Amino acid sequence: FMGMRILFVLVHGNHGHNSNFDHWAECLRKSFPEALILQSECNQRLRTHDGILKLGDRLAMEVLTFLQRLTTEPTHLVMIGHSLGGLIIRAALPKILEDTRLIPCSYFSLSTPHLGSRRPCGTVAYNMWRGAVHTVLQYLNGPTGHELLQDDPEQVLQLLSNPKGIYTAALRRFSHQTVMAITHGDWLVPFAAASLTPCDPHLELGTDAPLWSVASHSGFSGAAAMK
Repeated sequence: FMGMRILFVLVHGNHGHNSNFDHWAECLRKSFPEALILQSECNQRLRTHDGILKLGDRLAMEVLTFLQRLTTEPTHLVMIGHSLGGLIIRAALPKILEDTRLIPCSYFSLSTPHLGSRRPCGTVAYNMWRGAVHTVLQYLNGPTGHELLQDDPEQVLQLLSNPKGIYTAALRRFSHQTVMAITHGDWLVPFAAASLTPCDPHLELGTDAPLWSVASHSGFSGAAAMK
């Protein structure tokens, strides 16, 4: 990144606020003093319920408006999304890349439910948690909740993942695509959904294991790669 004039776009998750990325923005400014940083604020709080494609349209317009106000445009683009923010970015990319001359450099998603939030059945306790998650998404999160459960008629998550579609084509233009997932303990976005893998290959923590112990770790190649 050294020597580049970079635009970092930071996108929060469900019910989030642009201030969620304040610490990230501070660290990026220290590391890249010449960089521009946009902490997205167009989809804050309950506006995250409006459906992923609509959220993506808003983000694209926010980025384009931000660029129009600059006297000197950046040359490279880095997109960082937390949770739902990673999907919002993917929905916004075709419009952003079509209407700018930015060079797509890096895409990062942090615990993003790329495969949705629908859960398989399991133990009684797990099924109770599964039912609670599904109920909240279905009845309290509007169109976005239905899309994450993959029971929306448009099948938005499949649309974003179509290998021949405009959204995947836009994502492939980035030199680096990185997905970060938590191997254990993320009940809302399990490892498989966040890492784009069909199953979780990591060891289960024993009941007597301390919460801070590391059972396994994941790199960024092989099954977790997006290319």
